[in-house]
Amino acid sequence: MKKLAIAIAIIMVIIGGLIIFKNIIAGNLVVQGVKKVTGLTLEIGSLDIGVFKPVVAVSDLKLFNPSGYPDKLMADLPAFYADYDLAAFLKGKVHFRQLKINLKSLEVAKNEKSKVNLEFLEALKPKGSGPAPDIKIDKLVLDIGKVSYKDYSMSTKPTISEYNINIHETYENIDNPQSLVKIILAKALLNTRIGDLAKIDLSALKNELNNVAAPVSKILKGSAGTVEQSAQEIKDVLKGLIPAQK
Repeated sequence: MKKLAIAIAIIMVIIGGLIIFKNIIAGNLVVQGVKKVTGLTLEIGSLDIGVFKPVVAVSDLKLFNPSGYPDKLMADLPAFYADYDLAAFLKGKVHFRQLKINLKSLEVAKNEKSKVNLEFLEALKPKGSGPAPDIKIDKLVLDIGKVSYKDYSMSTKPTISEYNINIHETYENIDNPQSLVKIILAKALLNTRIGDLAKIDLSALKNELNNVAAPVSKILKGSAGTVEQSAQEIKDVLKGLIPAQK
């Protein structure tokens, strides 16, 4: 009996180690993937992969500005959730049945050299000759809280404009990561004056938004706390599915 207990304990330790190990690997893949699509550095608070269901939950994502900006943080994403197609992943394809992205805040900034931080995003640069990544998103659930603009081009003390977007919208059938980034930026910026203030052309973002199907759910005006509520919903969905890893 004692030997059986020891054997079970060893098996549990091995399983626990494998779970932690695969979370570390997945976390590194997420960071590398975001780096490739955006060209910027990403930091992850925690990442958990479902043991019995093909789900991934990431919390406390921070996307940082390139060097040369007084504020380090560009985007704060408290939660990211994905229900993925395991069979497709085993074939080297990225297929999300559902992707939930909660963007709590986005900061557009112009530095002292009049360079806007969004210009560094790889997804907004002209496409190269290489093939687009094989990716499919059946359903995107997008939450955006606040968007701000800071202009350091005239003084070390910036002029600041803030916009409470507070949207919760759903889109379908997105087929590449560049489109995903453009859709997020379009929803964050097109209902603000940031394009005029920063003197950036948002027409490409508008065109990308027009190319996707109309959102299933419309803007929730004045819905303060939407991002936080969605982050909590993700945590509730994953209770009992994913063992917490520190």
